[in-house]
Amino acid sequence: MGHRACKVFLMLGVLTGIIVSTTQASAQKDKNGSITTPSIFLTKESNNNLPQNKPYTDFNCTDTIYAVMNGDWRKGTDHTFEAFWSDPKGTQQEHSRITFKSVGATQVTVWLRLHRGDENVLARFFGLAEDSMQSFIGRWKVDFYLDGKKFSRLYFNVSC
Repeated sequence: MGHRACKVFLMLGVLTGIIVSTTQASAQKDKNGSITTPSIFLTKESNNNLPQNKPYTDFNCTDTIYAVMNGDWRKGTDHTFEAFWSDPKGTQQEHSRITFKSVGATQVTVWLRLHRGDENVLARFFGLAEDSMQSFIGRWKVDFYLDGKKFSRLYFNVSC
């Protein structure tokens, strides 16, 4: 009975070479117009299995939650993007870390997908099993770092 049936799966993806046609209001630019602080937003999957270009803060427990970062760095420079995903209890569930080479205007995407844990059929039959998604419901936070420096924190809600 004491077995926790929750699983979090994290998959990483990088989309580079995409010219950013829109910038978020949170992006800061230097005097040359280059983005010095990237913009970031959370979104859902579109019909073609790619992240939407529209920010969301409310997700279903079966959604893929994308964090999309847009920035403009000197072409050919190496960077590290990290995301620390924490559940409603404040427990860090995942850590995404990805390195990329800038192509100028660059978009980098990481995502989180929540999955039901393996069910113990006997425990479920006797009503002893906890719902493996219950601990995912509520307000999550994700902290973002670029090249080792924190630049953003976003919150999102998960409901089933």
